[in-house]
Amino acid sequence: MQQPSGQISPDGFWMWNGSQWVPNPYRAPMPAPSAPPYESARFRAGVVTILLAATIPGSLLLTAASLMTDLVPNPNDQQSLLIGLLALLAGLLWFGALISATVFFCMWLHRVIRNMPALGSPDPHWSATRSVVYCFIPIVSWFHPMRSVLDAWRGSDSSQRWLTQGSRRAIPPPVLIVVWWMSWLIGIYAGNLGSRLTGLGAAVLDVVGGIGLVAAAVFCLMVVRELTARQDRKHASIAIGQLV
Repeated sequence: MQQPSGQISPDGFWMWNGSQWVPNPYRAPMPAPSAPPYESARFRAGVVTILLAATIPGSLLLTAASLMTDLVPNPNDQQSLLIGLLALLAGLLWFGALISATVFFCMWLHRVIRNMPALGSPDPHWSATRSVVYCFIPIVSWFHPMRSVLDAWRGSDSSQRWLTQGSRRAIPPPVLIVVWWMSWLIGIYAGNLGSRLTGLGAAVLDVVGGIGLVAAAVFCLMVVRELTARQDRKHASIAIGQLV
């Protein structure tokens, strides 16, 4: 016996029209997932900028202390005291500023990733929390937070209202982010290797490491400020109806 038309499938998605199952036109549409409201990261970016700038004097003093250790292999008591005090002051200044900058950078990163759905990227590659956690996992941290920052940067592209993961990957990475991360890796690993050597080779690596850390701080604060501005601009364009 032929089934009467109008029957609805148990899941509600299909309706029998008398000869075949067709999509149910009377089914209520699924509610769209709500995105968290946009909140500008401007304040957090400002704090990060100040703290990153504060790491620069510490980096320079650490480099100077390392050079004195490398180039004065047998210091007298007065020289040892001077080098020790300089290293202590540099370490306190640099690590204090770096730890504070790291905390606020993570807060800033959490905010810019959380803003992505409100700006038209409903599928961030990592959640805001995971983006922060990955920054502290060994080996994975070689690529984070750069990859999360890059995802948020692409998602803030004002030429398109909606950007999926696939369309974001098609946007080339900006030179600024690449240079920032390369400077950071060079600074960290050159300095680490220099601390294991002595003499002229150690001095060269210490200088390279110091330059790398200073450059990384400068490029990082530029990334933070520019990405924050990009998100604010796109949000403003959405709010006034320029992007639909």
